[in-house]
Amino acid sequence: MKGLKRLLITFLLCTLILGAFTACHSHEPEWKIDEDSHWKECDCGEISEEGEHTFELDICTVCGAERKTEDGKLTDISLLNEYGDWTQWLYFDEEGNFVYESSAEYTYDKDGNKLSDVLYDDGVLTSSGEYAYDSQGFTYKKYMTEAYEDGTKCVYEYNEKGDSIGYILYDEEGSQIESYRSEYITDENGDLTGEKVYINDVLYKEMKYSPGKDGDEEYLYIKEETIYSDDGSKNTDIYDEEGYVIQQISYDAQGNKLYTYDVEYFFDDDGNHVATEKREKGVLKEEEIHEYDEEGYLLSSKTYVGDKLTEEAVYTVRENSSGLSKIITYNDDGTTTVEEYDEYGNVIE
Repeated sequence: MKGLKRLLITFLLCTLILGAFTACHSHEPEWKIDEDSHWKECDCGEISEEGEHTFELDICTVCGAERKTEDGKLTDISLLNEYGDWTQWLYFDEEGNFVYESSAEYTYDKDGNKLSDVLYDDGVLTSSGEYAYDSQGFTYKKYMTEAYEDGTKCVYEYNEKGDSIGYILYDEEGSQIESYRSEYITDENGDLTGEKVYINDVLYKEMKYSPGKDGDEEYLYIKEETIYSDDGSKNTDIYDEEGYVIQQISYDAQGNKLYTYDVEYFFDDDGNHVATEKREKGVLKEEEIHEYDEEGYLLSSKTYVGDKLTEEAVYTVRENSSGLSKIITYNDDGTTTVEEYDEYGNVIE
C-alpha cells in the first residue's frame, strides 16, 4: 500500500512539473524562409507547415515573403511579421547566388508597440535597440547599440524627434572609452534656440540659433558658436544668415577678452572668394588671399598675420575639382614645416 502511495505521489509531481513547463511555453511559431521554401519554427525547435514558396506578383501567398529581381536575377527576399517589421532579409549577388542573411527579433507590449529589436547578419549580432514613448504616446527608438567585430560597442541615444543626442563608446571589457552628448535648448514655445555639446562630459561647444528667412522659406541658422579649450580659454564666432563668420572674439582662461576681429569677405567678378580680412578697431590683423586658375579652380590660399606670411595651402586640380595637396607653415625661426596630402585628403606620412 505504501509503495502504491509513493508511486501515485511521483506521478502527480511529474504531471504538475510537465504542466508547469507546458503553461510557460507560449508555442507561437514564426515564419522562416530560405530562397525556395518556408516553414514555421517555434522557440522550442518544433518545425511545422513546411512548403515551397508560391509567388504571385512576387509575394508568397502562404508566408507573405516578398522577392525582388533585377534584369531577371533575384536580388533579395524579405519577410515581415504581423506588426509590419521585417524579420528576415536574404541577399543575392548579380548572378542570383545567395550572399548573406540579415535577421531581426522584436519584443512588443500588449498593444503592439515595439519595445526592443535585435539585428543579426549571418547569425552575428550587429545592433540592438530600445524604444520609448514620446509626448504624443508614439514609440520611437531611444537607444541603439552597435556591436563591432573587435568586441567594442557604441550606444547611441535619440530624442523624440529622432535627433541623435549622443553616444558612448565602450571597449571589449565594457569600460567607457569616450562619450559625446548634445543638449538641445528650447524656448517656452518649444522652438530650438541653442545647443551644447559635451565630449567626455566636458563642455566643448555651445551654439545659439536664430530664425532666418529666404523669401517665404523660414529656417534656423547658427548665430553664435563658442569653442571651449582644455586650458579654460574660449573662442566665439558670430555668423550672418548666409553662414559667414562676421566677427571673432577670443577670451583667456579667466574670461578676459583678448581680441575682437571684424571679418569681411571679398569676391571677384566671377564670384570667387579672393580674400578675407580680419580687423580690430579698423586695423588689419589677419588676411587670407586665395588664388584661382583661369577656369576658377582654387590653386593656393595664403594667410598673413600683419604683413608676415604664416601659412600657405597649395591645391592641385584633379578631375574637375581642386584638392588640397600640401600645407606650408612658416615658423618664427625662419624654418618651414610641410605637410602633404594624397588625392583622398589623407596626410602622407
